[in-house]
Amino acid sequence: LEMASFSGSWLSGCLITLIFLQLPAPGSGDARKFHLVPLGGTAELLCPLPLWPGMEPTEVRWLRSPHPQLSQAVHVFRNGKDWDDGQMPEYKGRTVLVRDTQEGNVTLKILNVRLEDQGQYRCQIQIGNLSKEGSVTLQVAVLGSDPDIHVEGYDAGWIKVVCRSVGWFPKPSAEWRDPQGTVLPSLSEVQALDEAELFQTMVSSRVRDSTLGNVFCIIHNSGLGQEKTAVMVIA
Repeated sequence: LEMASFSGSWLSGCLITLIFLQLPAPGSGDARKFHLVPLGGTAELLCPLPLWPGMEPTEVRWLRSPHPQLSQAVHVFRNGKDWDDGQMPEYKGRTVLVRDTQEGNVTLKILNVRLEDQGQYRCQIQIGNLSKEGSVTLQVAVLGSDPDIHVEGYDAGWIKVVCRSVGWFPKPSAEWRDPQGTVLPSLSEVQALDEAELFQTMVSSRVRDSTLGNVFCIIHNSGLGQEKTAVMVIA
């Protein structure tokens, strides 16, 4: 994304101060079917197959592909121990299987989660001659850079303001707000994927040059329930 910068003597009365905020908010989701984890965090994928409490599985296999004939193992547990034979190289040393026989749960932990880890996982559980299979989806969320805001131009009593940020996933929302907290109409908004498959975003708006107080650029990651804010103080 390319944006032109602007400078001029008319701006001498406009004091610009940048303040960066990161606001947490609680997320939600079905823990058995969907799991969201920040980049670099630890994913805990709960197999959506409740077992009979007290029963130890004979074999547990976690696989990546939804197609059995193409599947490779993320983690294999068999006859009381973990096996690394056939494990995908990118998961070696990063997986832990947690078995809670009292609750009848099986959880796969993936350490130091990478962006390429996201997608569908299948768990296969065998107890004696009985076997079941379920799936869970992992999505990786990335909080992007602090917003970069600047004034791009001045026209007939209006100040054009631009906000840009990079490195987000999933796709964020971006908006400008006036001193009263009202959302300002966007002049333009661009969302694009970069080479790392992360989103970069740019949103522009305008305010009257008679405006006094703070205008805010807010970029929100709905997956993480977090946002980053840059404040422009116009005086």
